Parts: sequence; structure tokens; C-alpha cells
Amino acid sequence: MYFGKYNLNTVEGIISRWAPDNENDTIKYIGYVVYKVTGFYSCEVLGSPEKNPAMWMALAYAMAKMENGPHAYIDPVPMLQGWRLLFKMDKDDENTSVDHDENL
Repeated sequence: MYFGKYNLNTVEGIISRWAPDNENDTIKYIGYVVYKVTGFYSCEVLGSPEKNPAMWMALAYAMAKMENGPHAYIDPVPMLQGWRLLFKMDKDDENTSVDHDENL
């Protein structure tokens, strides 16, 4: 995820990485996401995905609309299920870590 791997947490930062100028009209992409779908500011800090999931899901939805066309139907249910799975997996990883010193 761009938040953890690249420390990106703004619409502008994430989209600039996802859709760079050499491949896309990045400014247009950001404008679509900001003005047409989310209502966020391009430089607004979204916070962490775990603490502000609604903002991150709105961004993911807006980016899916941009990628698939404004009239494409984007089913939010699989997005919500994926989000739940992502954080369940993170929690499972934390809960199943092994303290190797215990086994000595």
C-alpha cells in the first residue's frame, strides 16, 4: 500500500505515484478525483488507512472510477470486503508472530 511503502497520504502524492506525468495527465486525474468524486483537497492529509478507512476507500473508489470511466459501475461491496481482509490479515500477522527465544 502506498501509505506504508512510500509514506504517501495525500491525493496528490498517491496519484502522482500511481499515474505519473510520463504516462498520464496526472493533473487531470487528480482534478477528477478531487472535484468530481471525493471533495477532498489535493494536498489534504488522509491520515492512516486504519484510522481513516472511509477517506481511503473513497479515494480507492474515485481512482477506480477514473480508471474504468465515469459511467462504470464500481461495486463497493468487494472493496469493503478487501479492506476488511487487509486489516484482518495485518492483525492476524501481529497475533501469530513467534517469539523465537521462547522456543530455545
